[in-house]
Formats: sequence, C-alpha cells, structure tokens
Amino acid sequence: MQNPLLLGPVFFPLIMAAIGVLLARNRTLQHAAGFIGGILAWLSAIGVLAANLQGQVLTYRLGGWQPPYGIVLVGDLLASLFAVMATTVVAAGILYALGCKDKVVTQPAFMPLFLAMGAGLNGALYTGDIFTLFVFIELMVIASVVLVAISDNKLGLEAAIKYLFISGMGTLFLLIGIAAIYALFGTLNMADIGRLLADSERPLLAQAAAVMLMSAFLLKSAVFPFHFWQPDFHTTAPTPVHSVLSSVVVKVGIYGIIRMTTLMFT
Repeated sequence: MQNPLLLGPVFFPLIMAAIGVLLARNRTLQHAAGFIGGILAWLSAIGVLAANLQGQVLTYRLGGWQPPYGIVLVGDLLASLFAVMATTVVAAGILYALGCKDKVVTQPAFMPLFLAMGAGLNGALYTGDIFTLFVFIELMVIASVVLVAISDNKLGLEAAIKYLFISGMGTLFLLIGIAAIYALFGTLNMADIGRLLADSERPLLAQAAAVMLMSAFLLKSAVFPFHFWQPDFHTTAPTPVHSVLSSVVVKVGIYGIIRMTTLMFT
C-alpha cells in the first residue's frame, strides 16, 4: 500500500531548501521556511513511528515502480526510531540557528544546505534500495562538507577538504560493494538481496562485497580504526551543524551496519 507519509521527512526539507534558495535575500523568511521544513519532517517521522507501533510497516514506491526495479521507501520500526531521533536533532539545530551568534548562519547558503543535510540523512534511513542509500548518504556528506568549509573557524576549510578525500575513500568502497552485489544478483533492493543470499550458497564475490560495505559504513560512522577524520571535522563545524554531525550523522554508518547484518548478510 502506498503511504505518502514516508515522503514527509525527505521531501519537506528538500522543498524548503529550494524555497530557501529563492528567499536568499530575505534571511528572516528563509529561516522561517527552514524551521517549518524541520518541524514538518519531524511530525511526519513521528506519524510513521506511530503507525509502526500499531503493527504497520509503511512503504512507498516512487513512480509506482514495483521493487526490485523501482526505488521504494520503507518505514519499519528500526528506520522510524532512527528517523525520529534524526529529525528531532535537525529541528532543534534549526531552532538554535535562529538565534545563533555564529556569522555563518547569516550566509544565504546555510539554511538550504542544513535542510539538504537533513533530507539526505532521513532518505538514507528510509530507503529500501542500497544504491539510493548511497545517493542520500552522498547528499548528506556534500552538504555537511560545505557547511564546515564556510564555518567561522579558519581551519574549517582544511578540515572539510580532508574529510572530502577520506569520505571519497568510503564512497569508493561503497560503490564497489554495490557493483559487486548488482553483478551477482541483478537487484539493489535490500530485502531482495537478503532473500537471494539466504536461498543460495554465498559466493566469494558476495563475501568481498560484504567486506567493502562494512569498511564503508565503519568509515562513515567513525568507528575505530576509521575514526581519525572526526576530530578536525566536528570541532571546526558551526555549532548547530556540529550538534547534528556528532549525534545523528555518524549514526547513518551504524544504521547501515545494522541493515547489512540483519537484512542482507544475515
């Protein structure tokens, strides 16, 4: 059953980010639009969680295409718990930014980028497609890199460039793992991959893909020994951005590991 409630946490921030670009000359209206987008995303995530607590698993097929060929958003209890946590922190970060003394929050690009980071974060949590997971993670990473690069801290640009290269390594691992899985099974739907892996002997290429995916998620979540990029990047970030990076952005890697070990490579 198509449930459009799943679109809220992803598309409300994206829509408000686009509106924020149009309102670049009016900071008050731009920030108001950003706050509305954050609150609507938060309420949508709570609505999905409420449906999960009643025993429902919500799905939405983008474009009406059936999986495994189309992109599907899935709101189960795990995704909803992470999404409520993420949207709460992002909405609180936007609220803090409204009265923040950091000069960066007055930049026309700040609020649209902050919303884009939130949209990428929520999309990565709700997607049921591993390649779309990669796309949303990269949206989140690019937005956060630019936000750190334009921070008030003079070392922000250096930290952003360092992380961009390190994250690129994780992106390469992720893409190689996804390509290997697609070469084996011809599908990128995570539930379908899990079913195919469970029904057959695990080939060597699938084991290599698991290593690549695990390395990518460990790097994204700054788990030892992949934690070396985190201190510079987080400490130079603007205060509202730092709160999101340190609390929920790194959890996307943890979420990927949980999905990988409980849904695909069980």
